[in-house]
Amino acid sequence: MSQNSISNPPERFLLIRTDRIGDTVLTLPAVTALRKKFPAAFIAFLAQPYTAPLIEQYEGIDLLLSYEPEGRHRGWKGVLKLSHQLRELNFDAV
Repeated sequence: MSQNSISNPPERFLLIRTDRIGDTVLTLPAVTALRKKFPAAFIAFLAQPYTAPLIEQYEGIDLLLSYEPEGRHRGWKGVLKLSHQLRELNFDAV
């Protein structure tokens, strides 16, 4: 077996970037790398709503999730709600 092979490769990825737009831009090439290595994988991206227009234009992302800390994800109830939503999506790698 080669060093680059994975015996049980992940099928569902979640990338998280809930900070500044520049950090989001710098994370987007990871989508390309994941898609190249795992072409059939499901790739989701969790980000702030103001970065959504940028992320939506990027090829290779199957699902864009919005993190709204001042809205529906505010406080512990909101974080718990987001946690349940992410758990239901059954990611292999985050």
